[in-house]
Formats: sequence, structure tokens, C-alpha cells
Amino acid sequence: MVIFSSSDFMILGAIKEIKANGLKIPEDIAVIGFSNEPFTKFMENPISSVDQCPLEMGKLAAKVFLDQIIDPKLLKVEKNVILAPKLKIRQSSSKKAPAN
Repeated sequence: MVIFSSSDFMILGAIKEIKANGLKIPEDIAVIGFSNEPFTKFMENPISSVDQCPLEMGKLAAKVFLDQIIDPKLLKVEKNVILAPKLKIRQSSSKKAPAN
């Protein structure tokens, strides 16, 4: 069984309940969070998580903003940017997770 949460913080509650019920991670239940918060890699069983690439997202947002300041005509241009998230596989979802 796998539990996927839309938040790394929410997965902490799931981990607490899993352990309270005598189950083991990842042997009985694998857990995966979302956003790759810094604490995820320092847990007893480091938590697998989807990294949203916040640094890259911020750089791209700043570039779009500065481009619009330099050329106000760009304010009327819709710009869609898609960043591919990265899955960080750690011990919480794999018995043989790579070091991350």
C-alpha cells in the first residue's frame, strides 16, 4: 500500500498513525509527500517527495516580471511556463532507495 499526500507536512500525521498502529514504513506502507520540504531528508526514514523546483520557479517568475517592466507590451501577452516536477525517492517508499 502507498499513501501519497499533497503536502510533506500532512504526511507526518500519516506516519504518526502508521507507527501508532504497529505498521512499518516502507515494509507495510510506503509514504510519499509533495513539495520536498527540507526536513524530509532528515527523518528516521527519509520521506520520498515530489520536488516542485521552487528556486527555478522563482527565477522564471522574476524573469517574466522584469521582461514586462522593460517592455510593457508584454503585459498583454499570456505566458505559460511548465516546470517538470522531480520525484525524490527516499527510504519511506523504497526498501533500496538511492541516497538523496
